[in-house]
Amino acid sequence: MKVKVQSVSGAARWLLDSRPQVFNVDGYCGKIGFDSRAKYCDTRPEGDAQREACDALVVGKAKDTGRVGPTWSDPDGKPCVGAGDTTTQPACINNPDNQFLVVARGAGQYLACASEDWPLGDGGSRCAGCNLKPGDDVCH
Repeated sequence: MKVKVQSVSGAARWLLDSRPQVFNVDGYCGKIGFDSRAKYCDTRPEGDAQREACDALVVGKAKDTGRVGPTWSDPDGKPCVGAGDTTTQPACINNPDNQFLVVARGAGQYLACASEDWPLGDGGSRCAGCNLKPGDDVCH
């Protein structure tokens, strides 16, 4: 997985975007338009008609929502809540339309993890994090 800040609104509210990464087996990355020497790459280039299906195959379904995409967690390791959840003051809120996106509210380390049902090809990690700091617009 790879996580980046897509946008910032205010001093402590970020929209985070995640992308599954695949290991460059048999020159796969070069065959789909990325650097053939890269160790990892996106499943397909942005805008490719097969990207959504390939991302779904690589990441699986989130544990908490059952939707295709990663399981997100906040800096305390708690799962992000669904949009419209008014029972708590959540640190992060899953996007209602896209499980690959989450709204982070406050500084700290947010994680996006692919399903444990999917095998890891090279012993890498199924999770990627984004450490947010107040006033910043990038992951650390």
